[in-house]
Formats: sequence, structure tokens, C-alpha cells
Amino acid sequence: MEANVTNKMEENAGVTRRQRFVRLANTRAMKAIKAIQLLGNLSSPAYQYDENDVTKIFEAIQTEVDQARSKFSNREKRGVVFLLE
Repeated sequence: MEANVTNKMEENAGVTRRQRFVRLANTRAMKAIKAIQLLGNLSSPAYQYDENDVTKIFEAIQTEVDQARSKFSNREKRGVVFLLE
């Protein structure tokens, strides 16, 4: 187990936080885009669905997108707030 931690540290040596962000963001965004494209394939006549199904799917996706975006815009506001009165 300790060898794994050491290997990870060596891999990350010299890698900036920005470089890690870019690498992970590119990978994760492309996976999300691919998953959405695959959802679009379900519109084929080979499948049976109704408008309620479509609405539920895209409302759930939009909710998650909104929550993820808010994490970026509220970055400075994060943290524990403690106040004695």
C-alpha cells in the first residue's frame, strides 16, 4: 500500500494543480458529453418512451449541472462558519 502512495507522489511531482485540473476536467467533460450523446441515441424508433420520461431525464441532468456549476461560483463562500453570540 505504501508503495502505491509513493508512486502516486512521484507521478504528481512537478505537476501543478492547474495541470491536474485541466487533465481531469478534459477527461470528465468528454465522458459526460459522450453519455449525453448516448442518451440522444435513445430517441430512435427502436425504443418506446413518452414525454414524461424525457422530461424526468433532462430535469435530473439539469439539476446536477446546476449544482456542479454552483460549486464553481460559490468557491470563495465555502468553509465552516462559526459564530458565538
